[in-house]
Amino acid sequence: MLKQSSLVALCLAFIMTVAAGPLAAAVSDREWASAINVAGRQRMLSQKMMKELLLVQLGVEAEANRTQLAATAKLFADSHRRLSQGDGEQGIPAPPTPEVKAALGAIDDPWKSFSGDLAAAATGGGATPVLARANEDLLKVVAAMVEVYEQAQKAALGTSTGKVVNWAGRQRMLSQRMAKEALLIAAGIDADGYRGKLAATRALFAASHKSLAEGDAATGIPVPTDPAVKRQFGKIDGLWQDYQRILDQVAGGDVAARAVLAERSLQMLTETNRATSQLEALTK
Repeated sequence: MLKQSSLVALCLAFIMTVAAGPLAAAVSDREWASAINVAGRQRMLSQKMMKELLLVQLGVEAEANRTQLAATAKLFADSHRRLSQGDGEQGIPAPPTPEVKAALGAIDDPWKSFSGDLAAAATGGGATPVLARANEDLLKVVAAMVEVYEQAQKAALGTSTGKVVNWAGRQRMLSQRMAKEALLIAAGIDADGYRGKLAATRALFAASHKSLAEGDAATGIPVPTDPAVKRQFGKIDGLWQDYQRILDQVAGGDVAARAVLAERSLQMLTETNRATSQLEALTK
């Protein structure tokens, strides 16, 4: 006969499976991590697009950034389709819960509106305060979608893998959001407002990096033990110190620093993305 504690544990596991739904229960930890990684990348792409538009507007490698902007927008659209429909070759399951499906659906209209205005801005008048707000609105619904994915994974598997990959992936977005905010200030678009937002984004990046690199029991982030992951966080720490200086220069009106920011923002993106991929790989 089962002990009472074992029976309770079995009941709890059954309740979690029912709550998550049959599709969610069939998704492996590896598939959850892949989906959360791609979903989290959408946050970054939303900010990278706006950054690239501002670089075009400010005359920083304008043609190259216009071409890259089109590629970034295409990747966002393709990734949204894969998440919404599933992609077996990429290891991305179809939406595993009704909540995930609804969260993905909530992105459709903001993305359609923003992408149309973005394309027009890239060939016409450039960024505007209205477009900047639309970009913030898109980020909100995309970020909400990622959180729904993480909660669905936790309900289905009871693991914290999704949270770690989510937070690491969020660092990619924050690296691009900081660059975007500094460039908005440089372009004179709601400069005072974006100074405050840039300070908040920097604080979130720094706090999140500390939690990921050292662990944070209060938020459920484990201490990293993999040597490669630990080295990668150390590399990001060194880049971060220099990145802050460049952000200050661009926000302070240094025109020459804009091109440096364009380069270093991609370097920050590359290294934060590598950390995310390393953490995702540990679930496989």
